[in-house]
Amino acid sequence: MGWIESYKVCMFQKIFKISGRTSREEFWKFWLVSMIILTIIGKISGTIEMIYSYIFFVAEFSASCRRLHDVNESAKSIFYFHGISLGFTLIDYILVKLFYNDLNNFLEARFDLMVVQLIVGLGFFIYIISLLAKKGDIETNKYGDPI
Repeated sequence: MGWIESYKVCMFQKIFKISGRTSREEFWKFWLVSMIILTIIGKISGTIEMIYSYIFFVAEFSASCRRLHDVNESAKSIFYFHGISLGFTLIDYILVKLFYNDLNNFLEARFDLMVVQLIVGLGFFIYIISLLAKKGDIETNKYGDPI
């Protein structure tokens, strides 16, 4: 499958489809083309970039779920990754609002928390990327036939 075809399939045809499987090639071609488009749009308009980012998030989430299915993994890992990221962001926001007057005081006082967040987040990020980069199953698995 070509670069543009991969982009079209993931971005338009299967944007809301999380069932089934997506090949490693299709996923990474889609992701790379999307990053190039996002960079170009970002140079033109921040508002359009933000809108495209939201649309890309949905398409990337769906493609990631299907990609994990191709390696016979549950898509729950993607939910955990986004949940951990959101959880850390909320913890930081609450701590800044409740206990610190400004962000500089927070950064000085909670450096240990940020180190833990970085280690956990980076570790889970590496785990997800390793699953997304892994070769897909060559046989039928519980998520469908091979691609």
